[in-house]
Amino acid sequence: MSTDTAAAPRPRALVRRMQSLRVLAALTAVTVVAAGAARWMDIESTGQAFKPVRMFPGLADRLPEVTGLTIESKGKMFTVTRTRDGKWVLPGKGNFPADRDLVQSTLIALSESDLIDQRTSRKDWHARLDLGSPKDGGAGSVISVLGANGAKIGQIVAGKGVEGFNQGDKTAAYVRRVDEDQTYVALGKLQLKANETDWLDKRFLDYDRSRVAYAALRPPKGPAYSVKRATAGEENFVLENALPRGRTLRTEREPNGVGQALFNFTIEDVAPAKDIDFSKASFAAFRTFNGVTLSFAIARKN
Repeated sequence: MSTDTAAAPRPRALVRRMQSLRVLAALTAVTVVAAGAARWMDIESTGQAFKPVRMFPGLADRLPEVTGLTIESKGKMFTVTRTRDGKWVLPGKGNFPADRDLVQSTLIALSESDLIDQRTSRKDWHARLDLGSPKDGGAGSVISVLGANGAKIGQIVAGKGVEGFNQGDKTAAYVRRVDEDQTYVALGKLQLKANETDWLDKRFLDYDRSRVAYAALRPPKGPAYSVKRATAGEENFVLENALPRGRTLRTEREPNGVGQALFNFTIEDVAPAKDIDFSKASFAAFRTFNGVTLSFAIARKN
């Protein structure tokens, strides 16, 4: 009995020890997996320090040669082109003017961006960085800088942002060259606009309210009406028409919204007029104090 009693604790201690070893093994496995996940994008080379280089070497000196930019992402592609007289237009939008400031800032940002670190060269890991080719359904955005006769000065695939590398007003993102599997961290001021409408010159009209003397509208529903002022010094526009029975103005300032409609008037998209159904259009007209008249046909979209 005494022997059995003395030996009894040993199996329990052994069980506890084995349980501890299993927990330790599990924690070690988790640590290994976590370490592997943290390093899956690490450099697959000898570990030598990467020397930063320009993303588009020599582009800064060749900016006057640039004739266009092409941006391709999943399911869409568009080009911004410079005409012979130096104007930037969007061929896909009927050669409507592009936002010149956006084009210039994008080209400068591309020319000044640096590759500051290497990442994976495994093609099967590109998708994790949003660097998959859009032609194959990937999430990457291909930026092509075009020269004379459409020749490519350079191409890059841009992917997701990289935390921990941002410096001041510069942000970091994963990139790779189109014909290479090697990926990099790029640092610069590039703010890529992947939608064609973002590149439109959205300035349309900017008539300050002090210039407008008269405005008339024929809305889609209800009676036509107009507002006017006798002088530019008058604060409020006055409604010329009698209000429908039972209706009143909430304030004497309410007609001002019509008279100020042309102030900082911007656009969101453009299309050829022939592609729009104006058969049920409403109309608006404005007259300035110096005699300029502007007329609009207005068709509802969606």
